[in-house]
Amino acid sequence: MLVTAQMAAHIERPIEHPRSLKTGREQPDRPEDESTAAEREGARGAAVASILLVDDNEEIRSAVSELLEDEGYRVATAVNGKEALDVLKRGPLPRLILLDLMMPVMDGWQFLAVRRADPALSRIPVVILSAFAHSADRVAGVTAILSKPLDPDLLLKLVRSQLTDPDA
Repeated sequence: MLVTAQMAAHIERPIEHPRSLKTGREQPDRPEDESTAAEREGARGAAVASILLVDDNEEIRSAVSELLEDEGYRVATAVNGKEALDVLKRGPLPRLILLDLMMPVMDGWQFLAVRRADPALSRIPVVILSAFAHSADRVAGVTAILSKPLDPDLLLKLVRSQLTDPDA
């Protein structure tokens, strides 16, 4: 995938993936013997990890979803906190939530308040993805904070660490 100029504004560096001959979907370059984090998890008998991505920016949702799906993760998306709560109600619950703060309808701050009040949701780790990450310093119930524009390698490293943590 060649990141467009609009997407590049939100992701630190362009990511290029050649198309897979089998699926026609874009796939990351990697040696044949190197598996993704999700494939390794699946090989151990665990279900493929699922992630809920909440961001109102379509380009970011698309780019981050594709990046994570290319690594073998299942990704559900929502455009605001209210839609995210609807996704969570329908289940199954994800193992990780990636959350923007500035969104219409219900912003990330409001979503976090509702999440904290629900025992089932409060156990799901949350990583904030925001251009206003400095304003999110030390937010209760938040595992990590990543600033936009996102560094894809750092995002993947953080996701892997959250999903391989035995307490997650």
